[in-house]
Amino acid sequence: MKYFFIQLLFFLLIYGYSQAQEAIIINHTCTDLSRIPAAWIDSVQQRMKLHYGHTSHGSQLITGLGMIEQNNSDYSFIVGDNHLPSEEGAFCIFDGQEDVLAVPTIYYWATEEGMQMTSDVLTHNPVINVSMWSWCGEMSTNDSAEVQRYIDSIEVLEARFPQVQFVYMTGHTDGTGAASGDNLRASNNQLREYCIANGKVLYDFEDIESWDPDGNYYEDASDDCALCTDWCNSHPEECLPCSSCAHSHCYNCYQKGKALWWMMARLVGWDGESQSDYVEQYVTDLRIYPNPVNEIIEIDLDRNYERILLQIWDIAGRSILNKEYSKSQLIRINVSGLANGFYFIHLQTPDNESVLRVVKE
Repeated sequence: MKYFFIQLLFFLLIYGYSQAQEAIIINHTCTDLSRIPAAWIDSVQQRMKLHYGHTSHGSQLITGLGMIEQNNSDYSFIVGDNHLPSEEGAFCIFDGQEDVLAVPTIYYWATEEGMQMTSDVLTHNPVINVSMWSWCGEMSTNDSAEVQRYIDSIEVLEARFPQVQFVYMTGHTDGTGAASGDNLRASNNQLREYCIANGKVLYDFEDIESWDPDGNYYEDASDDCALCTDWCNSHPEECLPCSSCAHSHCYNCYQKGKALWWMMARLVGWDGESQSDYVEQYVTDLRIYPNPVNEIIEIDLDRNYERILLQIWDIAGRSILNKEYSKSQLIRINVSGLANGFYFIHLQTPDNESVLRVVKE
């Protein structure tokens, strides 16, 4: 068995497994690109399509991606304004909505019109499998009811599009200080607690710009990114230039871009720790249906195989099932006991290996 699966340590569990998926939290600990095996970056470029709605602060992630690519062409990406671009070997991003590029709350989740805009993008571009939206300064003034309204709206979108992974985001720092009991951190903490309790994916915007790579916390962090200035003064070799980083320092954008690559690698199947450069490839002659699935999923192989090893793990890299089949072409699995969410099915035959991404709803 290849190294990737040695590290997963799959073990046999019953189909009645019902524990909620573990949250994926993308924060300041997720900015070291050297820890992500190159094959997982390739896998993101091959398999992941992102829809991203944002205004000026959210553009920091796109700027960061550009800085990374300019420094290392292995991190190729392409952004389409109001459309999903197509470029082989590049991470493809739909930027904005179909009719607007700047996406405030009302154009993504806060109004029926915005919800419809988001739905239109995902309906018209069924290959998109991740959607995220970035706050501007709203979390500094939001009360708990408004944060909950945001959560409720994303839950509605999740129900409409179970094949899409929606990413929650905290609001950016505003210089008010963590010790003051300020509104920003109360709002962000409400969102963090929800994501952890409900197994969501959170891109922690505030956290990323509050800690330097040595683990020093900047209590009064704000757009000027004092930690960026301090870090680049002492580590100039780690700081890349940029033409502009909206509202902030280039190093802030750089860190945000690295965290986005980390998140996408996690969503495509990397466990966040493995250093193996082995990633299974999709095999096009397999059919899996229905997908999304509620109860019974069927996998139709291209022919009868004497021996088939099947393994299932969730998006957090936890083992769900390890089972062997013999003399089979059609495999049926009862997944009714699994929590709703994304799963990966790995199949190994004497001839090849493949991984299939499925959605349980």
